[in-house]
Amino acid sequence: MASPKSWICDTAETYCAVFASGELPSPKAMLEATAEANNLAAKSTSKEFYIRAMEQHCGGDRPYIHPNQLDVLHKEVRRQAIEKFRCARKMGGEEMSLTYQQDLENEILELYTNYKKHNDSKNVFAFSRTPTTFISSMILCYFVAGILDTLWLGSITFIFMFTFWVCFVLLFVWLYTKYSGEYSEIGEYIDYFADVIWNNAFQPAYSKCLQSAMRSVLGHAKTA
Repeated sequence: MASPKSWICDTAETYCAVFASGELPSPKAMLEATAEANNLAAKSTSKEFYIRAMEQHCGGDRPYIHPNQLDVLHKEVRRQAIEKFRCARKMGGEEMSLTYQQDLENEILELYTNYKKHNDSKNVFAFSRTPTTFISSMILCYFVAGILDTLWLGSITFIFMFTFWVCFVLLFVWLYTKYSGEYSEIGEYIDYFADVIWNNAFQPAYSKCLQSAMRSVLGHAKTA
């Protein structure tokens, strides 16, 4: 059933349109206005239901999910939203109801298109910091281990090679969670771990290198 707030707003808007001519409307016009308000309220409530359900699974604060899972979710929530619209108490007959139901389906399709784009954008953004962090860590560990091995410091080399393989496994698991959409919580933990490494190790080093490069460029510019 439509929420009282939605019903009142839709009814007021419809009645304002009826009385806009300045003439006293006929009973038939009032009946049609009431039927239109009923259908508008039912459509609005069903649309809000779809949005709330989708936001819980693929909203802005939710991780990336596999496109197939998103499609299955959309179809199920869409079915429930349309069923909710059909079960709502409405006036105006089947023909008017079908018209508003078609409008609802079109609006839901537009919403789903936006959710798909937003979900895809999460996948693109995910393929930046986390893999860069782990790959950089692997290269660094391998390079340091090679130097230590040359200096006959094998016991310390083991630590860096162990870190190398830990990063490799985490990267492999992370890639699986992102491509398959499964075990998304594990992917979130790995993202968090990569953020900690990036913010406390690579980001400060990158900032210092950038500042040093900028000072060097400015120094050459002054002497030129």
